[in-house]
Amino acid sequence: MAPNGDDWPTWSKYVVEELKDNKKWHEKHSEKLTLVRIDIRELKLKCGVWGVVGGAIPVAIGFAVWFLKG
Repeated sequence: MAPNGDDWPTWSKYVVEELKDNKKWHEKHSEKLTLVRIDIRELKLKCGVWGVVGGAIPVAIGFAVWFLKG
């Protein structure tokens, strides 16, 4: 809550407290953002692995058919 009055010492204390609160808020959200980035990186890796597996299955079937025909 903003202080009532026009004197600078009162306002300076208010400004310093608000800056401290903003710093805490920023640090907390920065940590959360880092965790989200790590989760996204893990999901991208899993998608890549499953993409390779999904692509390898038709290729393996094609080779098996080719081998059995030849």
